[in-house]
Amino acid sequence: MNSTNKKIVGEYIPRKCSLSNKLINNKDHASIQISIGVLDKNDLFKGEYDIFAFSGLMRKKGKSDYAIVNLIEKLDNCNLKI
Repeated sequence: MNSTNKKIVGEYIPRKCSLSNKLINNKDHASIQISIGVLDKNDLFKGEYDIFAFSGLMRKKGKSDYAIVNLIEKLDNCNLKI
């Protein structure tokens, strides 16, 4: 999409499912994207976050809830307390 100045704006960037690593179709209205804040050693929010996206198919199969916990545990800065 071009603006009046002939600059490209509004470029569509496809997302990948964090679980299956497949592209999420732009018509997948059941897909979700979650931003989870990163905490420091004192459990204070640092202003950074990690983004996870899940396709509607993975959510339909019921795998996204378990995948969120697994993906967070794999992060280097994980301080998960459940």
